[in-house]
Amino acid sequence: MTGPKVTLCSKCTSFLLSALLLCHLPALTRSQTIAPPNPLHCVTVTSTVCDQLGWNGSLPNVLDMNVQSQVDEELEPYLTLYATGCSNAMLHFICAVYYPPCYQQADIILQYPPCRQLCEYVQCTCLEAIQELGAEWPQQLECSRFALGTGDSSDCLLGGNGVYNDLLQIPLPEVTGRKYPSSIKKCGIPPPGPDPPINGSTGSIPPTTITAMPSTAAPPPSCIVSELDVYNRTSGSDRYHLGRHQYCGMQCSGRALYGDSADALHIILPVVILTVAAVGAVLSLFTIATFLIDRRRFPYPERPMVYLSIAKFMLATCFIVATIAKLVGFNIACTLERNGKSFAFQELPNLVDPQSTVKAGTCTALAVFIYYASMASLTWWAVLAFTWFLAAVLKWAEEAVSRFWMLYHVLAWGIPLLQLIILLSLHQFDGEALVGICYVGHFNAVSNGIGVFGVTIIYVVIATVLTILSLVAMMMIRHQLPKTDQEQRSKITRLILRLAVFSASIFLPNFILLLLHIYQLSAQEHWELVQLCSAQTSRDLQPASCRGLELAPPTAAYLFLKYLLWVGLCSSTFVWVVSKKTLYSWKRLVLDIVSGLGRRKSAASTTA
Repeated sequence: MTGPKVTLCSKCTSFLLSALLLCHLPALTRSQTIAPPNPLHCVTVTSTVCDQLGWNGSLPNVLDMNVQSQVDEELEPYLTLYATGCSNAMLHFICAVYYPPCYQQADIILQYPPCRQLCEYVQCTCLEAIQELGAEWPQQLECSRFALGTGDSSDCLLGGNGVYNDLLQIPLPEVTGRKYPSSIKKCGIPPPGPDPPINGSTGSIPPTTITAMPSTAAPPPSCIVSELDVYNRTSGSDRYHLGRHQYCGMQCSGRALYGDSADALHIILPVVILTVAAVGAVLSLFTIATFLIDRRRFPYPERPMVYLSIAKFMLATCFIVATIAKLVGFNIACTLERNGKSFAFQELPNLVDPQSTVKAGTCTALAVFIYYASMASLTWWAVLAFTWFLAAVLKWAEEAVSRFWMLYHVLAWGIPLLQLIILLSLHQFDGEALVGICYVGHFNAVSNGIGVFGVTIIYVVIATVLTILSLVAMMMIRHQLPKTDQEQRSKITRLILRLAVFSASIFLPNFILLLLHIYQLSAQEHWELVQLCSAQTSRDLQPASCRGLELAPPTAAYLFLKYLLWVGLCSSTFVWVVSKKTLYSWKRLVLDIVSGLGRRKSAASTTA
């Protein structure tokens, strides 16, 4: 009996052994029999990718896979390629690899893997589309591993009129609304082949065994790496991307980037940030309370210091809320967990999925407050520098500087609000899984470069230039004072030092943060590719950008420095109020409270 050649391969311990076996398969004669590790058997196709093609599959398949759930899982990533419409035979070829058509009659089981001509045809028609996806032809689909269909050997699925053997009666699926590319004509249709021999004779498979079921439904889009595929797993999945690959999301576990150290970072980083934010909130609140105790301590040009403290307190509170939620298991920056996977939010606000509405809304609200507080603190710093410029350089009196207080508030609170509205309309808020916060530009270099980096440079330059001019003017005033007036010279010297130290406590962290932003902008796409390449498996279409890529994720030092400086700025206004006058104000408050309690106690005793 002469039967079709069955492509079987024992479980190999290495790729080298597998390749060696595949290279020797064509040399085997038709009478040779290889004892399979699992018996060949026909199965009903369960994959949604192949279940409409109309044939029964056979396992083990060409890739020596025998578990249907594993086969179905490995087929999913090819939906992305099928969705491109690159070939009129792509789906049939892929399904013939993973679910080779099976024919069973009595004790005879025949398997029809794809012929090499069919593989070469699909590779020719789809190679351009694969390269556009940033991938390369999968190793497991190398055409050299498939048998060459010839005139006297049709033990494989060979092209013919309608691309496939007329014997199998498997027509091409008519996909509505799709125009196949011109590369199909360029590559040509594989030549026809004769009927495969069955039990030593030529026969045809009954039409009732394999029924033509053309597929008319377009497959859903998906990520090129199945582990990062967010389609139907979160709201607005069409907005997700990694390394320019759509429908790919950043896993919240962080294991693809940091391995086993991700678990420690998920705890240590939020704890450190929570501690620094709590200190910043207390110190900012102390500055505000000092103002409320003695308002005369903060005349113009110093008054903007109070509103700067309010913005810093708001920022510190947001970090406290986010990190506490992260530590108790509610990561605001991540989607709901589905099938054991959760992804960092991208391009919010987007409330497409009702199940994610609460989390997406919480992440958006947190991003709004953090961004507004960060920008408002910068604008109030610029306003503070401007009021000092009016007083020191232009020599305006306190009344003249305070006359425009309404304008200061409109600019300092209004400009960040305008920025916020623009970013909200453009859906530019993302989640940061390790810390549990939401902000601008975690996955979009343009929004980060313009909405954060660009405006920060503007505010820092304006505030720094105005402060330097004010310090120079104050030093000139000190120089013009007579040397005999030591008291005035000493006062202005202390004022210059306080202003210089306070300005440096804000400028230096912001300057370092700008450098870190430059580093992030230059490395952002690389970090996304690291996540993409680290999570890919053997069944994925390997992105071409992964070849030769050094898998270097963001270092823990970068993360700690970035957030410590960002949150640490909340304590900057405390530098200004540290003085003997502040101690005196609080001392007087305590004495007033104690004396008031004493009078109440005395009055109560007298009444009794």
